[in-house]
Formats: sequence, C-alpha cells, structure tokens
Amino acid sequence: MWAWRWLCSLIGVAIASGAVACAAPAPSSGTAPSDGPAPASGAPAAVAPTAPAASAAAPRPLERVTAAWVRSLNLAPFNVALGKGYYEQEGLQIETAEFQSTADVVSALSTGQLDVSVGTVSAGTFNAWQRGVKMIVVAPTSVYPAEGLMPTSVVVRKDLWDSGQIRSLADARGRRLAVNARGNITEYTAWLILGRRGLGLEDVNQQILPFPDQVAGLANGSIDIMVASEPFGTVAIDQGVGVRLEEDQQTIGPIQFTHFIFSEQFADGRADAATRFLVASLRASRELQGDWVKDPQLAQLLEEQIGFKQELLARSVLPVFPTDFTVRAEELMQLQEALMRMGHLTYSTPLDVRPFVNTALADRAREQLEARGR
Repeated sequence: MWAWRWLCSLIGVAIASGAVACAAPAPSSGTAPSDGPAPASGAPAAVAPTAPAASAAAPRPLERVTAAWVRSLNLAPFNVALGKGYYEQEGLQIETAEFQSTADVVSALSTGQLDVSVGTVSAGTFNAWQRGVKMIVVAPTSVYPAEGLMPTSVVVRKDLWDSGQIRSLADARGRRLAVNARGNITEYTAWLILGRRGLGLEDVNQQILPFPDQVAGLANGSIDIMVASEPFGTVAIDQGVGVRLEEDQQTIGPIQFTHFIFSEQFADGRADAATRFLVASLRASRELQGDWVKDPQLAQLLEEQIGFKQELLARSVLPVFPTDFTVRAEELMQLQEALMRMGHLTYSTPLDVRPFVNTALADRAREQLEARGR
C-alpha cells in the first residue's frame, strides 16, 4: 500500500548549528594608573593582560517557514531545494505541516498558521478568494509540455483494450472514469480531453479515487479508465493492468499545472523571506531541466522524498519544470471559467484573479539568482 497517499507527510527538517564558545573579555591591555608605590627592584614583573579575542559573529538564526505539500513528482522543485539544503542556504528552516483536507489548508493559509502551500489551484481556492480569503499564487512548480505526451496519464483497463471495447476516449461514454478529486486540475484535464472527443464529464461514470487506488481499480475491474498524475499510469502499465491511450494523453498545451501559494502574511509581511524561498526553489527548478532523471543525485533525492525509484521515473512521462517562475494569470481565469461550467464554484460572476497573483516576488528572486550566475 502506498503509505504516502494523503495530502502531505510530516517531515522533520533537522538543522544542526555549531555552538561558538566565547571567552569573557579580558581587561584592556596596558597598565592602569596606580596610586601605590612602584614595585621594588627584583620583584616579579607584572604580566600584561592579553588582548581580547575577536568575537566570532553569531550566525543568524534560521527563519521558520511552514509548508504543506503532497507527494507528487509535479512538486519536484520543492523537494530538490529541500533535499539539497537550498532553503537553509537562504536562511530558512522549512517545517512541513500535515492537514486532513484542502479546506484545512485554506483555513491555515488565511490565518497565517501556514506560510506556503505547494500544490494546485482548485475550486476551493477560488471559493475562498470569493469569500475574501487572501491566498497569493506566486509561482508555478510544473508545466505541461507544449507538445507530445503530458504527465497526466490516460490509461484504459487492459482487457477492455484487448477486446477492442475501448481504443480511445471516444469509447468512454458510460464508462467508469477515475480522477482523484472533484474541482481540481486533474478533473479539469479530464474535462478538456473528453471535450476533444465531443464528450463531457456528464457522459462518463465518474469515480473519485486516490491515484494509487486507481491502479488497483484497473486490476480488480472496479474502474475502466484512469486519469492520474505520473508515474501512476506507468505503474499500471508495468503491472500489466493498463494500456496508455496515447492520442488522448497528447498535451492540452503548456498549462501551469501546480503552484506555490503563499499566505498574505508571508507574501506581504515577510517579503524578504518569501523571496529567499523562491530563490531556493527556482535554483532547484533550473536543475530539473533536460534529461535530469539520469542524474543519480537528483534521482536518489526524489526517491527518498517522494518514494519513486529512478528506474520507474526513467520510463514515465515527466513534467516540465519552469525556469522563470512567472505566473500566467490568464490561465487561472480559464480554469475559473471551466470550474464554473462544471458547477464547482459557489458564485456566478467571475472574479478578477489578478489581486491574488504576485509576480514581483518571483521577478525579484530571478534577479537575485541570476546575479549569482545561476
């Protein structure tokens, strides 16, 4: 069973700091004036006090930043920055927090109990914005490719493929199609790819299952099609229970799939720390370019952080990781429109999302990183 299927896991980030011992300052050098007689000839000479040792500057304490995240390859920039110590190098101590639901994450961000959510913009995000909760989208963490296969798998049960009953999503009408949640980016992707075949979510029997359980669902026949983040589609194929529908898994365009979302208190009230967080994250994201999965250090780090082995990742369809961290607000408007049409929003007049997007922090982080030659 996948032990890490829920929202996020609690990770202790232990920071070892060296203690610097400082001696009490010695008296200042030189002989102080004295009213007493001078020492007699032959008396022991007075030993001049030693000069005070230069005090070592105490290191600045690491600044605490709380973050909620889920175990997903789409969030690899966060995991790499965490595993390589980039946040610590920016003077930050990351403490991951566990929440039982997305609603709890929204509540924690709104009160400042949580500084960062590493995940997706969903219907819950928009509904919170409409209620006046100020959560700030500051940077993407992963993007769909402009062409080719996207890292959201579309996989059909193997016996249905072998029998010819399902050869594309055009055959999906009335079939049991699984996504991991309603009102999120995965359901939005399913809505779009079904639309390319002239179908809607109302034309399929939609099932809600966590990604690992979708693999089991194909194996036991409880679902017909899975729409899930990689590498779960590849796991299903490796186990011989699924076949990839490659035409339907062709990308829906270079959509920013996951994001860093900051609390208002962190984005505005602690802008310096927020910028340093993005400096570390962008540094990691820029390392995840090209055929990064062949880098043994990165592969081992991600295996430790999210549990996917290098051999599995090498066979999977990998996300694209951004090199500039610029949020595209127009994509959030498109997502809002789609979620409204799907009936997931509590309001009917679209919001202007721009007050909930901050591109200045990412711009500043990019400038600082590039000034270091990275």
